Amino acid sequence: MKPLPHRLVSTPGAIANSSKNPIAVHAEKPKSTGGVKDPRLLASGSDDETVKIWDPATGQCVSTLKGHASDFSVWSVAWSHDATRLASGSGDKTVKIWDPGTGQCVSTLKGHASNVRSLAWSHL
Repeated sequence: MKPLPHRLVSTPGAIANSSKNPIAVHAEKPKSTGGVKDPRLLASGSDDETVKIWDPATGQCVSTLKGHASDFSVWSVAWSHDATRLASGSGDKTVKIWDPGTGQCVSTLKGHASNVRSLAWSHL
């Protein structure tokens, strides 16, 4: 059974050839994706309240991060420059900082008045 198009994220080669490594993403529509300088990692956030970390070469999910409030989409994801941390922004008005190696949330930033739809790290 082929996944629905809105539930796919593809590796660069899969755009030209849809049979090459399509990644079936989340139970609900993905909201964002983010890669790092190391092309072996890709992160995605979704309406299913999760962040997933992928190996784009194999199409395998290597980790699912759960911690945002129920019924709130994960709108944004961003890797730190050294890929030791992953930030996720949600409709629950929080930013969570994750350790991608352990899958644990190491910090929750509160105080936004609305959805967190965009994230960026400062590399200074």
